[in-house]
Amino acid sequence: MMRSKSNLLLKYRWRITSAVLLLTILGVVTYRMWCYPYRASHAVPGTTAAVFSIPAYKAKDSFRDSVETASFFQAFPELEQDYSAFQSFFRQAGGGIPVDAEWMVHNLGAGQLALSLAVEAPAFPLDKALSLYQREATLFRGEPIWRLSSPEGAMLALAQYRNLLLLGRLPLQVEASITELKEGLSDWEAPRASSPVHLYLRVDNLSGLGAGIWAPPLGLALRAFEDYCEGVNLSFEKRGDTLDIRGAVEGRKFAASQEPGEVSDGALLNYLPDNLAWCYRKSVDSLSPGGAGEHFARYIASWAGQELAFASMALPGSETENQFLLLSVRPDADAQALMKALARELGSLGSYDFKSFRITRLRADSLLHPLGFEMGNPYFTILGEYVAFSTSRAVLEQLASSLLAGKALVQDEAFLRLWASLQPGRQTVWAYTNTTLLRLRLPAYLEQQRESVSSLLDPFDALMVVVNPDGTISGRVLPKGDGKAKPASGMAWIASLDTVAASAVSFFPLSDEEQAFLIQDAAHALYLISEKGERLWKRPLEGPILGGVAYLPSPRQGRPRMAFATSARIHVWNARGEPAANFPVRLPAPASSPLLAVDFEGQQRYHFFIGCENGKAYGYDFRGLPLEGWSPQENLDSLVRQPMVHFQKEGKDFLLALTEAGTLYVFRRDGSYRFDPVETGAHFQSPPFFQADGPAERIALGDERGMGHIVNLQGDYFRLKLMPELAEGTRFLFVNLAGDGRRDYLAYRGEELVARYYDGLKFVTHFSEILDMPADTAFILSLPGKEGVGLLHRKERKVSLLDETGAMLPGFPLAGDVPFVLAPQPEGGQMAVTGYGATVYAYRLF
Repeated sequence: MMRSKSNLLLKYRWRITSAVLLLTILGVVTYRMWCYPYRASHAVPGTTAAVFSIPAYKAKDSFRDSVETASFFQAFPELEQDYSAFQSFFRQAGGGIPVDAEWMVHNLGAGQLALSLAVEAPAFPLDKALSLYQREATLFRGEPIWRLSSPEGAMLALAQYRNLLLLGRLPLQVEASITELKEGLSDWEAPRASSPVHLYLRVDNLSGLGAGIWAPPLGLALRAFEDYCEGVNLSFEKRGDTLDIRGAVEGRKFAASQEPGEVSDGALLNYLPDNLAWCYRKSVDSLSPGGAGEHFARYIASWAGQELAFASMALPGSETENQFLLLSVRPDADAQALMKALARELGSLGSYDFKSFRITRLRADSLLHPLGFEMGNPYFTILGEYVAFSTSRAVLEQLASSLLAGKALVQDEAFLRLWASLQPGRQTVWAYTNTTLLRLRLPAYLEQQRESVSSLLDPFDALMVVVNPDGTISGRVLPKGDGKAKPASGMAWIASLDTVAASAVSFFPLSDEEQAFLIQDAAHALYLISEKGERLWKRPLEGPILGGVAYLPSPRQGRPRMAFATSARIHVWNARGEPAANFPVRLPAPASSPLLAVDFEGQQRYHFFIGCENGKAYGYDFRGLPLEGWSPQENLDSLVRQPMVHFQKEGKDFLLALTEAGTLYVFRRDGSYRFDPVETGAHFQSPPFFQADGPAERIALGDERGMGHIVNLQGDYFRLKLMPELAEGTRFLFVNLAGDGRRDYLAYRGEELVARYYDGLKFVTHFSEILDMPADTAFILSLPGKEGVGLLHRKERKVSLLDETGAMLPGFPLAGDVPFVLAPQPEGGQMAVTGYGATVYAYRLF
């Protein structure tokens, strides 16, 4: 019996084995098709550009426990709305978002960003969660997709696929994940997160993510990066006050066997200026003449060293107008001779000397192709150990000026801190950005989402990333400082004069979109400098300008004009530095005061008034003809040295002239007295000021001993004490500091600075400061929503800026020999423009 059973088993063994095998295969297939649990990363569509994971806690508020997470979403309001909708969905189901989740960012079209989420949640109470929403369901490839809406207006799309929950703002996002899960179309998979904060960028998909967002320069740069890299895998970790970055670059151009090499000697840092929005540096192991053009191989590869840097300044203008390339020179090569030969071979479009450097423009469109750069007809100059190329001559001039002035990246505190901590090797690629300057350049890189990206960058000061030859990445992000005063954050630009600066800088807008600056040098030449630091023109004059240059808006003439006086003449010029008809006007006697320009009727027909050394004052109309009642004005008791002043009140003109004898004259337009002269008996080193609006209409004078002399608009007069102690050498400003609509009295002498104002009938001190350096000249400057006080410290060759409380603004004092102006930067923020020696500096202020 037993033998017969054994024979039976042997007889059907192959059938049993086949059945077991078939059942096993069927079980595996069934498990794979209906039961197999997916990872969240399997639901990432192949077209996704950005996948990230962030700390997800089991606390009731989930992401809100993470400052970094909240700040990221808050920078992008549309993404924050998605995040809030997802979080609310999970919270109402009784929990937070699970840890095993993949977040994705998509572009829905026209630059509209949206989040989607794939979550491993096999035990999620879906029915309970759905019951709390208004919903409608549709089928996609046999899978139900719910469109949910809440009373608060939040909307989301949702599907459950085996153990995964798939969420998005729109059903099409969920549909893309379902398609990926069913068909596995993607040829890549997002790597598993190695830290709580993790980001994976798929480089070849970034163009799609930025459709309608990236501006052309950024789009071109990202497409060029596709040749070197497939993906970037990054993790982030907070360490003290910094954010550390670790990761790897996925690509075939990185060799795991290579080492970073010894730490770079940093010679390049002495040639990179301190006003860079960004820069990157890489080693150039070899320049193969065989793969390069003939001219490149013969004239550039033969001297080129092993280091290359590409950077963008933070100047006004397009991105190409800011970029430059630095290529190192081998010690044994004669780059100067070879580049001269190249210019002869290709042809030169011009060459000129700038300071101690020769700048030449080449006739070449694809010369730098072998290095991977497009520069048509580039300028070049040799800067010691490096040759610089750019399509902008202004950039090379700034580069040369910064080198001579010692304004180099090596002096930047934030950069040095990053350099010391990361220690990039000679064979590494490193990139650096000053996030404040980068934010100013965002209009050049982004067509949309500028405010969001700017908000995201705002908490940070600087970023540096190092890529090793094996593709590993290390980096660090520095936070903003502690609010203490720092040196200026860099130069906007530097312009050269032919000799030292001798006058204050004057702001001269050329149009609503374009601005410029006027300054005179010690040889009496007047310069117009563009907002990029370019010298637009230089015009010789017969002597120094008395006082400042008056800006004359002239819609009737199409372009603005300027007016000023030397001791011999009154000049009126157009924006090209050309004299107006009938000007200059020769004065009957040397001028004793600066020129006053007045537009009585608001018709851009300017009249001009000036005091002369013969003790008389003169007036001229817009044609340069003498004015009745002012040809001359002889009713003066002594010379007028201080600037004359004009204002109108209730249709009446008030022309103020303060004489050396201390008498204030107030004239009508026709030269007659508005009221009798006010004899103060004092001496003045400051001009008269006025306030013609509000309840406190008055003319205010401050004498050289520290007494104030106040005259109302009817000629009544009283005095008050401005300084605690009366002494010679006091100067005066009338400026709105307290913010109550009434101007306040500011007196200064040496290091002492006192501001006072009326509180009702009581004369009180607003602030009293002892400065670190004596102030020679104070001047009023407009700050956002208030007024500030600029100071010139002539002996120390410094300039300062005080706010309405008398406190020094961060970034000051700055190097300066003449009073400065504040001007808006085209990309936002302000800059301070001043003269120092034979140079005009535009300092960025933040």
